[in-house]
Amino acid sequence: MIGILGGSFNPPHEGHLNLSIEARKKLSLDKVIWLITPQNPRKNLTLYEDIERRLLKAREITKSFNFIETSLLENHLRTSYSYQTVHHLNKVHSNIKLVWLMGADNIAHINQ
Repeated sequence: MIGILGGSFNPPHEGHLNLSIEARKKLSLDKVIWLITPQNPRKNLTLYEDIERRLLKAREITKSFNFIETSLLENHLRTSYSYQTVHHLNKVHSNIKLVWLMGADNIAHINQ
């Protein structure tokens, strides 16, 4: 089972890391993938660091945790919407159970 943690990771921080570690323990995840979005549609892009810089910072903070993978899949898919990414992942990995992980800051907007 793989956990998917989507977000802007602007910047990646201990909260992302702690959520990943706890989710792995509580859900017995094999892996957690950090999906670094090009832009959260509800946030101002001018406040973002370059996506490659955010990826480098994410890799730096996760380097001691081999179960965390960082990904620019949403950048490659040219989307910033989680439902499109989940749809793609379910098609590509139909034989793997995926679990969506999210921080408390996004729960208030999940219906959007």
